[in-house]
Amino acid sequence: MKKGRTWSVMLALALFVSGSLAAFDILMAKEAVPTSSDSQTRKAQKAQVGKKKIYHELGRVMGGQRTDGKDLFNITFGKHDDFERLVLDIHEWVTDENLLSKGKAPPTDIPCSFEVYYEEYPFRLVFDLEGVREMSATFPNISASNYISNIYELFAHSWGNVRFAVTLKKPINYEVFELHNPAKIVADIKEGEKSSIQFPPIYSLRTQSYNIRSSNLRDIHEKITYLKEGEGNLRDDWGREEIIPKGKKVRMLQSKDNKLFIEEGYYKTKQEALKRQKIFAKKGITLFIEKRNVDEIPRGLDK
Repeated sequence: MKKGRTWSVMLALALFVSGSLAAFDILMAKEAVPTSSDSQTRKAQKAQVGKKKIYHELGRVMGGQRTDGKDLFNITFGKHDDFERLVLDIHEWVTDENLLSKGKAPPTDIPCSFEVYYEEYPFRLVFDLEGVREMSATFPNISASNYISNIYELFAHSWGNVRFAVTLKKPINYEVFELHNPAKIVADIKEGEKSSIQFPPIYSLRTQSYNIRSSNLRDIHEKITYLKEGEGNLRDDWGREEIIPKGKKVRMLQSKDNKLFIEEGYYKTKQEALKRQKIFAKKGITLFIEKRNVDEIPRGLDK
């Protein structure tokens, strides 16, 4: 074969492969892809010690130190000139009723390990604390808040993990920092640059609503998480593996009836949600599709 002809054949093959890859990219782009919250994909920021006026509009913040035997002793809410503040006081966990009744559980020096992340649909901050064996605190009165509409508990699968969510009325910017001696976790919230009208509606793939203590809530959370981690993939009629994409993080949300439900993910179109719904139905998991706006509280769903 002549040299010129050889180069022609190689060029033709390269163009064919390039065209095939481009077509493959287009095909993959059309696949159902979960609407992704940047909070779950971007690298976590480290919480500073003391206020630095470094606000975030997305993402998550991690801080504290790995420990055990702590008590989320108190949560306070306050309004300042241009921001609102939540303060979490971390104390040592004590079982002496005489100390507890007198509020004498001693504060710890450094906060327990914690993570705070911001989510959309609806807007909320989620607090996740590790090494906490007791939650003496009650949620503060936030009726005067310009940004917070609700605070509610989320169940955790392990004793020593305390989680709760702060539902927000609008997009916000937030700063999370820690204080030492005594230990505090502080979240400051102020007006965000975005507006709710900038967010299109989504299609949430979710369960019915359950009481927070329901074993069904815990069981289905474990099942969906297991499948999305890729360990519980299904097979079609020919035995071929049918992978359930990991998508975005499985979430626990509160509905209007003050119950909780599990959300597998949320999607840009109903067709995407329907495709995912069918995949989970093969495993015996019944999920519902709910169209929601970004600032809309999910409705309560029964069977």
